[in-house]
Amino acid sequence: MADSAAERGRALLRVTPQEIGFNPAAEYWLDVAEFESRCALADSCSNADQQAALYGQAVTFYGGDLLADCYEEWCISERERLQCLYLRALSQLLKYHSRRECTESAIDCARRILVADSLREEVHRELIQLYMASGQTASALRQYRVCEELLQRELAVAPMPETQALLVRILAANQTRSVPDARSSTSVDSMSSALAEIAHELAASMALVQQAVAACDQAQARLQKLVAI
Repeated sequence: MADSAAERGRALLRVTPQEIGFNPAAEYWLDVAEFESRCALADSCSNADQQAALYGQAVTFYGGDLLADCYEEWCISERERLQCLYLRALSQLLKYHSRRECTESAIDCARRILVADSLREEVHRELIQLYMASGQTASALRQYRVCEELLQRELAVAPMPETQALLVRILAANQTRSVPDARSSTSVDSMSSALAEIAHELAASMALVQQAVAACDQAQARLQKLVAI
């Protein structure tokens, strides 16, 4: 009987007429359990740095949607529940890194959220702003276009006014960046013109000097002739 009990303890699955699941008495490691455990610890943590560390650990255990090819009702609800936990953890990390101006880490979190749920327009906005804050205006514009296309294709709607306002800022930033280039070009042209004018004046002055030297030589020669007489 003891051996039978030990075998039941080692069995990974617990099967009853009503349910099937992992056997808590078995020796196993389950990524879902670790993921949920870290999320629960993070939720109850009052220290921001420790909380972020726990959320960071939690998301590493999330390897993708639970049983993505299973469409049983129980599986769908559980899959959605775990995905919500995952997105919440990433959202908390996004806020944490954004507040501390850790731009690259914040960008990574925003991208991962959009991989899991591409229609979160507020995350698109956050990502666009992060790109702009780091001087990546081309990436910001590209992200806006991605957001715009997704919303139109999936929901047949335009971006919200606050999202469209970001496009205005992006275009203004690009225009501002191009202005110094134009001014620089104008400055170079003006400098070249000024240098050419100076060179012309210098050449004219040199010609006058040469004429004066020649005149002095002639005068000296005439003086020498007079002295000789």
